[in-house]
Amino acid sequence: MRTFLEFLFKVLLVLFLTAGTLLVFGQILGILLQKWDIIIASTNLFKTPTLVLSALFSLVGFSLYYIPEKKDTSFVDHNISTSG
Repeated sequence: MRTFLEFLFKVLLVLFLTAGTLLVFGQILGILLQKWDIIIASTNLFKTPTLVLSALFSLVGFSLYYIPEKKDTSFVDHNISTSG
């Protein structure tokens, strides 16, 4: 379960950052070209998906905090201390 959530976390992170970047660059392009329709279109197109992805990304990250990590059972500490 934790492995799946870690994978989902990474996928949602990349999608969230991509959508946010497209939103900002679309608005910057509209400002540079002084085409206010591009700014509005960028906001209308990318605002909702970016917000939804950020919420999902946050929920998965929050749940990962509470799911315990797998313990490594391949390493056993055989430290024997002797006093003498």
